[in-house]
Amino acid sequence: MCTLTVYQSADRLLATMNRDETLTRAPELPPVIHEIPGGGQWIAPHDSAKGGTWMGANSYGVIACLLNAYLPGESLLPDTTGRYRSRGEIIPAVLVCGTVESAISYVENVLLPAYYPSFNLLIFGPGTGRCITWLRQGELVWQGVDEAWTLRSSSGWDSREVKAWREDIFRDWIASGEEMVDHLPKFHMIQVPGKEDWSPLM
Repeated sequence: MCTLTVYQSADRLLATMNRDETLTRAPELPPVIHEIPGGGQWIAPHDSAKGGTWMGANSYGVIACLLNAYLPGESLLPDTTGRYRSRGEIIPAVLVCGTVESAISYVENVLLPAYYPSFNLLIFGPGTGRCITWLRQGELVWQGVDEAWTLRSSSGWDSREVKAWREDIFRDWIASGEEMVDHLPKFHMIQVPGKEDWSPLM
């Protein structure tokens, strides 16, 4: 169950993610800065097995994040059949586009979602926020995101119940004053005794 929050205002864009994965997944590598052909840079952590990533940012002010999504019957485990490409290659392809407009155009016109298992892709940039969902059912579903705080969570088990519970905790955190710790939302550090598997910090 990954949990992502994004805060956006006229002068600030902050994305914070708890990435919860199976114990069999290879360890994560620290963020690396990459050059964008034609100018600019992008930065992201990486999966040590396939080299992909789940979130990153570029020097054009774009943040892109990806959460797995699950239809009934889709496995929580990485694909070992070779049927699909790694979702981890989507974020680098988005960030190397440069501007948020170019990134969105890439997803609209170039990305072939049928090559991938289900996902939720979020792209934010100056004055723009989009959530793009692929559930292997015909076409991408687009949603504009313009609220100050955005929460997205994904889970392959007890999904509806766990998501609703996290959304309640998130609303409580906002109502109590949006406390931060070292410039990060304290919401991501919540671990409720007895509900460790449901908590943002599992």
